[in-house]
Amino acid sequence: MWLIFIKSFINDYFNVKWNLNDESTHWKLDILENFATAFVFVIVVVNVFITAFGVQRPNSGASAPS
Repeated sequence: MWLIFIKSFINDYFNVKWNLNDESTHWKLDILENFATAFVFVIVVVNVFITAFGVQRPNSGASAPS
C-alpha cells in the first residue's frame, strides 16, 4: 500500500516539476529514464547471481550418509 503511495507521489512530483511537452526538459528526463533503467538492470543481475549461486548454509545438524 505504501509503495503505491510513494510511487504516485514521485510520479506526480516529476509531472508537475517538468512539463513533459517542453522539449528543453527532455534531456533531464532522458537522464532520469536511463538511471532508472540501469538501476533495475543492476537489481535483476544481483538477483540472478543470488539465485544461481545461493546463499544458503549447509545443514550442519544432518549426519553424513555411511
